[in-house]
Amino acid sequence: MAWLHGNDAVQQLSENVILYDLTQMRGNSAVLSRIPNHIGGVYAWYRRFEIDPSARHDPEVFVNYILKELSKDHSAPRETRLPPAHRIRLQPDNSFSKELLLKELAADSSFRQPLFMLLNNSLIFQQPLYIGKTTNLYFRISNHLSEGSILRDRLAAAGHNINRCRLI
Repeated sequence: MAWLHGNDAVQQLSENVILYDLTQMRGNSAVLSRIPNHIGGVYAWYRRFEIDPSARHDPEVFVNYILKELSKDHSAPRETRLPPAHRIRLQPDNSFSKELLLKELAADSSFRQPLFMLLNNSLIFQQPLYIGKTTNLYFRISNHLSEGSILRDRLAAAGHNINRCRLI
């Protein structure tokens, strides 16, 4: 996968891989107008880190942002019944024990600046929020973006806004 150089709403990463940054598109119709119709494939939703510009110069704002993002659930807890007599609950486990070290390192702007670049390119090394496959990308993405969709609700329950995500 290519390093993300641009900050465009749509980037061609390779011959058959396109990155859509939904944050930069106004409404679902703007997104869907860029999705090919009647083409199947595999797609993935990723979180997008949106850093407060003041965090570049204020170590405290920077640390608070990083800690907030680290404590955000990757996915919503799920629970189901396991017949005949059991119930199982899956929930994310987010723990971070290096808060004091982060505060110390964040005081140095030469630590913060590369981290900004890495977060902007985090798509390269992060786990997807959701992966799907379909015979019609346009129709499936349209379903996901619609109000009340299962994916929209699941991501919202974990603290993610589907319209602020990246889609590959």
